[in-house]
Amino acid sequence: MEAGSMLGGDAPRGKFRRFAPTPWTQESPEWQVLDQRLPHDHLARRVVAAVEMLDLDPLFASYLGVGKKALRPDLLLSMVIYEMQGKRASPAQWTRDARESEPLRWLLFGMEPSRARLYDFRDRIAPFLEEWNAQVLQRAVEENLTPATRAALDGTSVAALASRRQLFNEERLQKRCDTIADALEQLCNGANLPDSPAWLAKTEDGLRRQRRCYQRAGEVLDERQAANAERRSGKRKPADKVLVSASDPEAVPARDKENVFRPLYTVQLVRDLDSPLVFSYSVWTQNNDNGVLEPMVERMTDNVGRKPEVLLVDSGYVSIRHLEFCAQAGITLYGPCQENDYSVQNRKKNSK
Repeated sequence: MEAGSMLGGDAPRGKFRRFAPTPWTQESPEWQVLDQRLPHDHLARRVVAAVEMLDLDPLFASYLGVGKKALRPDLLLSMVIYEMQGKRASPAQWTRDARESEPLRWLLFGMEPSRARLYDFRDRIAPFLEEWNAQVLQRAVEENLTPATRAALDGTSVAALASRRQLFNEERLQKRCDTIADALEQLCNGANLPDSPAWLAKTEDGLRRQRRCYQRAGEVLDERQAANAERRSGKRKPADKVLVSASDPEAVPARDKENVFRPLYTVQLVRDLDSPLVFSYSVWTQNNDNGVLEPMVERMTDNVGRKPEVLLVDSGYVSIRHLEFCAQAGITLYGPCQENDYSVQNRKKNSK
């Protein structure tokens, strides 16, 4: 029995010929020992069953079938899902676990993928994740696991990997760009860089990469300066307070929930109120909820095939724009009304 029979249902035997054979099959004594140890209801077995429900043809088609044979993508996907369920999101961790974890060795039929291969696989599957999520959601609706009529929309800030201590305003960023340009000119003229700052790359290739990085940061900073200039005077920041991270320019500098000023992303989720399912998700490069509701509901519609009838939100989503969209879409929106300076001042006057 070939190892491929475990996953892929009735897939033809030739489907896996383009890929490297697994060290074990279901008949291998090593695999059978692990199979006997694995409980009947173990997460690894449930992951296998879940992966078998997915349409993996686009993933298989993404491999050209030339050069060195790739590892079985269906088995690697099972490993990734199993690891993510344990909140292990790093391919470096997956590499260690593939050698040390019995459930993973069972899932991988003895394969021990390298760290580089797992990083490549993580990037390869990214374009397919949303479609696989939609397949799961549609299956849940078909099997009446949820009516998909009631949902809640909420967002949370997530710290970017960029340092919170290395943020640049326009003047400081320009100084960095000038330093890189001077260093490149010296290297091209055959000079050394004996007294260069620690942050500055020492080779021509490294300096060119740094220059591209800082140029991208400058483009993002220009966009933020333009957006800041369009704000009302009371909401406008001084130009030198508009900041960007050079290593992660898309992340927005703001205060997180612990009041730490750092580069942040915002994760938005539409959750089902009748099951643990997530109908739609997205990562945003903004630190507020403006304009979020409509695209998140549209993503849910793409994934599930329908809009929610009822949507719960917090005060950050209650705006004229969102109310108009919900009214046109037939969605009943529940959320606390926002207070502004005028309403707060009015309330204080009325209480006297």
